[in-house]
Amino acid sequence: MGSLKLAKYLYDEFLEHNGQSSTIEYFRRSPHAYLTMLLIFCFQKQNKDLSISDIYKNIPDNVASQLTIHNLINDAVDANYLIKEQMPKDSRSFKITFSEESLKSIERWLDNINKSIS
Repeated sequence: MGSLKLAKYLYDEFLEHNGQSSTIEYFRRSPHAYLTMLLIFCFQKQNKDLSISDIYKNIPDNVASQLTIHNLINDAVDANYLIKEQMPKDSRSFKITFSEESLKSIERWLDNINKSIS
């Protein structure tokens, strides 16, 4: 797929399908939320623990402050998109994962994009 066709596809996909999943809509509302969604998804699919401090380290400061990311995570936990659990090896640290429903929603969304551009 050429770059122009891909850009048009991604533009149309965002406008047409953003409201089909509350999880996707929630995390595509800002650059830091979008990056956070993709980061959590990657770690979770690789069965790696991701702490809140890891998220802070992986989202550049020029994209969002730690407070902004902290608020996003807490709001997403309250909305049942994310699960926040104490890390087994460090009780001061919290592991962040998607709820089962959110994870499935993101997988479907990514699979549909993958099928469309293949």
